[in-house]
Amino acid sequence: MKKIFLFLRCIIPGLLLAQSFNAFSQHKGDTIAVYFAFNKSIVNDATQSYLDSLLYNEILTPDKDVKIIGYADYVGTNVYNDTLSQKRAIAVQDYLYTMGFKPDNIHLCIGKGKIEREGMRSADGYAPDRKVDIVLTHAEKKIKPKPAPPARKQEEAPAAASIDQSVKQPKLRKKVVPPAIVLTNLEEITQLKPDETVVLNKIYFPAGRHYATEGSQMQMDQLYDVLNAHPSLRVRIEGHVCCVYWYTDAYDEDTQSYNLSVNRARYVYGYLLRRGIDPDRLDFIGFGRTRPVIQEERTEEEAQLNRRVEIRVLSK
Repeated sequence: MKKIFLFLRCIIPGLLLAQSFNAFSQHKGDTIAVYFAFNKSIVNDATQSYLDSLLYNEILTPDKDVKIIGYADYVGTNVYNDTLSQKRAIAVQDYLYTMGFKPDNIHLCIGKGKIEREGMRSADGYAPDRKVDIVLTHAEKKIKPKPAPPARKQEEAPAAASIDQSVKQPKLRKKVVPPAIVLTNLEEITQLKPDETVVLNKIYFPAGRHYATEGSQMQMDQLYDVLNAHPSLRVRIEGHVCCVYWYTDAYDEDTQSYNLSVNRARYVYGYLLRRGIDPDRLDFIGFGRTRPVIQEERTEEEAQLNRRVEIRVLSK
């Protein structure tokens, strides 16, 4: 039944795709490239149909190991393009999940920022560089051991492997921040002022993982309902962790890098995108343990205050 559905999905828009494949996608050996419109990070219908056709023809299947690498063209600042390329990679990753891919099959999801093109100055940019490469790695699945924290100074800690620290990882702040507002009804988010935050205290993550537990679904659905009912509301998802003293962020066993707070915030961000919330209304960031509510956690309750995801109102 699934193959019949995918076959029909690929055939119905076939005439359109025949004209647009060169513009939206390429398949060369072990690398599949999909392309994006200027300043966009959404996997459009043509690209979805192309990826579905690769699934139907068993070229790109959930049992394959892949790396997802996003890019942008030279138009815009480095910071802007770092974020844009990362969002493009995330969008492709999220669509692969709908195709049946599991986190264990995706060994890397990263934005590389802009591709420099010496001598090019056009304000229209260079379309072939607005892309995401899906690289078939053929890697054997191996679980790397979690490295022991080295005894060295905070400023010498390694940068997270899959995200630009200048964009997503603020420098360590010793200031203890007050806790965000805790709401029993998320509808009250609409009553907050811009720059106020609310803590999502019913979204839970397994230790060292960035995928929320099944018990978190209700509050994530509530958050979606609020955003869907208030289309002018713009928010930022902010991730925080506890109990980290050698690094600014904690170790993520899924990505095997020190960016757990970023990935937890990105998980909620990706969920809202999949439900159809406009990405222009959303942003995400990870603060690691740079904004603790409790400076030194001595109990599990204190640790939970620091281990949190917050929603910051950007505009209404």
